[in-house]
Amino acid sequence: MLNNMQTARPRNQQQQNSPMRDQIDRLGELMQKQQKLMEDTHRTEQALRDRQQRGDPSDEDQGLNDDPLTEQMPQDQPQPQDQGKQSAEDKMTADQLRKALKDMQKRQGELQKDLETLQKKLSEMGMKPMPGFKDAGKEMGESSDALGKSQGQRSADAQGRALDALRKGAGDLMQQLRQAGRDGQQGMPMPGGEQAEGNDPLGR
Repeated sequence: MLNNMQTARPRNQQQQNSPMRDQIDRLGELMQKQQKLMEDTHRTEQALRDRQQRGDPSDEDQGLNDDPLTEQMPQDQPQPQDQGKQSAEDKMTADQLRKALKDMQKRQGELQKDLETLQKKLSEMGMKPMPGFKDAGKEMGESSDALGKSQGQRSADAQGRALDALRKGAGDLMQQLRQAGRDGQQGMPMPGGEQAEGNDPLGR
């Protein structure tokens, strides 16, 4: 749905530089960043669970991995590939992983502020409030609170709900823009103060 909004390019230069076009692009970037944060949160939470079950990597384990004369698992040919795929989280202790989750709270807070700014801009352009965006903001707040307490699973769940709500808000925005396009063909002003010329706000 959002992809349709982003790929529908305006036909004239005035529309290409329109404030509404900018806000749609910002919404797409916000959703991408929220998706990335959710993936990072989930990966860190999984690593933390592994540490809680198996314990932190020990110096002895590090030594065995670095010892060229290690005779254990002689048939372990793919081991170098597995080691190459190790992420930063695989080498972190449980305390470090908890801190990493807390550090993600700042990223979540920034995304929540970006959403608030987006809503304000859309309102100034004459768009009606979109419940999806409001719900997304609440879920982002829930995620931020969870990250501050190193509760990765709770945060990831809230982020998933936030993404769903953002998609719903994007759908509501598209519907309003289409309606504005139809009204604009009858001479009514378009969002952002533009006058329609037979096209919808996204130039289709």
